[in-house]
Amino acid sequence: MRCAAMLVLVLTVVLVGGTFAATSSTPVPPPLTIGNMRLTVSARSATLYWTTSLPAGGAVFCGPADGAWSDDNVPSSGDGLSHTALLPDLAPVTI
Repeated sequence: MRCAAMLVLVLTVVLVGGTFAATSSTPVPPPLTIGNMRLTVSARSATLYWTTSLPAGGAVFCGPADGAWSDDNVPSSGDGLSHTALLPDLAPVTI
């Protein structure tokens, strides 16, 4: 994936387990929180790390600074609570 301008990261998290409905007899699950975000950058790639309070999947979308998002996304790997996404093949001096 090649991002020709400034790299913009957006984290999309999808809850695992379906839809939750709140009724008087159904406990409401705790809210999903995202934390411990960290970004490491090398000459041609970037790696984003984050954690979630509930098991979740995620993906990173990137594109130039003008908002022309790519249809491609980088799925995260991890155990559902700790996530990692590698953005390879970046153009130098555009991160």
